[in-house]
Amino acid sequence: MSKVTIGGVTGPGGAGKTSLTVNLGALLAHDGVRTLLIDADLYFPDMAFHLGIKSPYTISTYLKNPRVDLEWLIHRYRLHGLYAVIGDTEASPDPDAPYSKIPGLLEMLRHFYGAILVDFPPGLPVAAHKVVDMLDFQILVIDPSNVPLVDTEGHVEATIRKFREMGCPNFGVVINRPFLPQDRLEDLISFIEDTLEVPLYGIIPFDPAIFEETSSGIVSPEVAFEPLRGLAGLIEDRFL
Repeated sequence: MSKVTIGGVTGPGGAGKTSLTVNLGALLAHDGVRTLLIDADLYFPDMAFHLGIKSPYTISTYLKNPRVDLEWLIHRYRLHGLYAVIGDTEASPDPDAPYSKIPGLLEMLRHFYGAILVDFPPGLPVAAHKVVDMLDFQILVIDPSNVPLVDTEGHVEATIRKFREMGCPNFGVVINRPFLPQDRLEDLISFIEDTLEVPLYGIIPFDPAIFEETSSGIVSPEVAFEPLRGLAGLIEDRFL
């Protein structure tokens, strides 16, 4: 591992960002990368539910008091090498959430981990762009079947252009749970890679076994990890 890497997982609401962040982080930890997950959705955080962690110490604790002992914020998951800073699931959505303080938290924490994965809020509000500036790579998660659309390619193009304009140099797309006919999926892949000239980091198929294990809070290398193996390998080879 040559350097510490900070990656961001972004996308529209309902695309599966948090599930991907958690399972990808678990796979990196399983591969020996000391990994920290940060729930940076200050409006409707749900990483704590995915991980089954309950604590009064959340990222909001830091935002209110940046001098808080960081050991209180870091929660160890039952999988060796996986840690998390969870969001405050009981706090009311704050339109003036102080995202400007998160880069300071990342700067302090990056010295203790091989990889940090930041789970962003849906749509990535303008206030969160300061965090994007610190990313070594950005994964845009798209679920093309999330909403029935006649013009799927137009929707995907508009989404990619919006997120790509944030300026992260290593920007790539993950297609998640694509309930599309094979020919339409192949056309969409070609459209992203050839027409839009955006790297496709991976395709995560819907798998009932993954859904069942994720829903029960169990992350299993035998099941939940396998579809993410290629994505994890790409991150480890290119950015770690």
